Formats: sequence, C-alpha cells, structure tokens
Amino acid sequence: PADLALFFLQKLACILSAVGSLMIISQVTRSQFNRKKTQQRLMLAISIIDFQTSIVWIFTPLFMPAYSGYPWALGNRASCDTQGFIVQFSSAGFLYMCCLQFMYLLMIKYGWKEREITKLEKWFHTIPNAFGIVTATTALVLKQYNAANWDCWIAPLPADCTSSYEVNKGNTELTETDCIRGDMANIFRFAFFFAPLWASILFCIVTMIVVHRTMKKSELNFQKKYRYSQNSRNRQVSDEVKKQSIRYSLAFFIVWTFPTLARIVQFFKEVHPVLVVLSGTTIGLQGFFNALIYFRPRYAKCVKHKRWYNKVWA
Repeated sequence: PADLALFFLQKLACILSAVGSLMIISQVTRSQFNRKKTQQRLMLAISIIDFQTSIVWIFTPLFMPAYSGYPWALGNRASCDTQGFIVQFSSAGFLYMCCLQFMYLLMIKYGWKEREITKLEKWFHTIPNAFGIVTATTALVLKQYNAANWDCWIAPLPADCTSSYEVNKGNTELTETDCIRGDMANIFRFAFFFAPLWASILFCIVTMIVVHRTMKKSELNFQKKYRYSQNSRNRQVSDEVKKQSIRYSLAFFIVWTFPTLARIVQFFKEVHPVLVVLSGTTIGLQGFFNALIYFRPRYAKCVKHKRWYNKVWA
C-alpha cells in the first residue's frame, strides 16, 4: 500500500509542480519587461530545473529498470542513468534558491539597485549550473545511479551491499566490496546532495531572519516619518518584495522538511514507510509552491476589483 500511495501521490504532486513551473516559464519568457529583471531570470532558471525534474519523476516507470520492483517499471540501465543524471542536476535548484535569497538580501538590507545586482548575475547562474553538471557527471562516471526508493539516483546495487569504505574500516569479513554499482553511495549522496542542501537551508534561514528584522526596523522608522503620501504606496511595493523573499524561503523549507527527516532517521534505523511517502510527495511540490507565490501579487491585485469577472479571472 505504501508503494502505491507513493507512486500516485508523487505523480500528482509532480504534475502540479510541472504545471506551476511551466506557468512561470511562460510568464517570464513572453514578457520583455520580466526578462529585464534579475529576479525574474532567476525564477526562470529555478522553474526550468524544477520542470524537467518533475517530468522525469512523472514518467519514472519509463526510467526505472524492470528488475527494480518499482510499479510498472519498463526501463533499463541507460534510462536509469538518464534519470539519475537529471535528478542529481536538480541540486542546482536549491543553489539557485540561495542566489535568489542573496539577491533579496542585497536589495532589502543593503539597498542594491537592479543595475548593481546585474553585475553579479553571471555568478548566480554559473555556480549552480557548474555544481549540478559536475556532480551529476561525476556520479555518472562512477556508476552511482541505481534504483532507489522512488526513482533512479545515487544508490548501492545491490541495496544491502557492503561498501569499500566499510571494508577498509574493518567492519566486515569481506576483503573487497560486493557492490556491483554504487560503491560508497551514502558518502556521495551526502557530499553531492544533502550537505549542500542543508547548507542552503541554513543560508536561507539566516537570510530570512535578517530580512524579517530589516522589515520590522524599517516599518517602525517609516511610520515615524510618513503616513499618507506617495512614499506610502512605494513602501507597500517594497514590503511586498520582502514578503515574497520570506515566502520563497518558507516554501523551500516545507518541500525539504520530510526528506531531511527521512535522511536523519536513516542514519539510525530503517525509515518508516509513511515518512518515505511524505518525503516523495512533498519533494515534488516545489514548482507548485513557487507558482502560488509568484502569482500571488497578481491575484491580490485582481481580487481588489469590484467587477465580478476580475475576481473570476483571478
């Protein structure tokens, strides 16, 4: 039952995420005004990564090897490597989220303008993509991609094999590893994915705290100087930017809470099937949450209109 629940719930989550990401991609690419903004281009990159990852998760049965035991698996070794590469490259997504939050920090805390942010933008794209490509290629060359819980990713084959790391430590009677593929998979998973993920979460937490404190401080200072003026309307726009920063961080935390808990539990004992289902479901919702946040200002603007069709359209 848990396997089937994971199968269907993850597909539903990924469909919602793919649609949400595609909406953002369309919104940015079709608008010249949006394409001129660094924040919009970063959201475009995040959405492209999420869209391609959601698509390969939707069609996981086509990638998983037939011998994996995954429901309706039709794939082979080459297709498994393909999905593993794309999934590992998605690690660029949470580094992009760090870049987005760093951009918000520069704008909100230090008052940077768009032209100043643009000078750093090349690094906002170079670092995440370089990390994703290098780690995904390295794992491919080292034959790390195998059938895992719900997709092909870095995993040992067979699942209960003894890694060369354990052999070298003397924790087994074996003289060499019995892993056919995915030797030291746990180390590579941590180094290539979970370590940078948790570092990204920590960075976003710190950034969110700084942004929140800056918001509170600036609100108090502003209330002392202005009450009813054009500056008040400008202030509302500025506050909305700050709130968007916090919303993107919160969505990022929600998506990765259960996968993080599952990984921590795995260090000590077998992960409960319910936690596996929750992890596999929420991990596919990033694009959906991003779309809710991205289109929220437009929705809020539309529902203010008194005409009924504006509310229906929103």
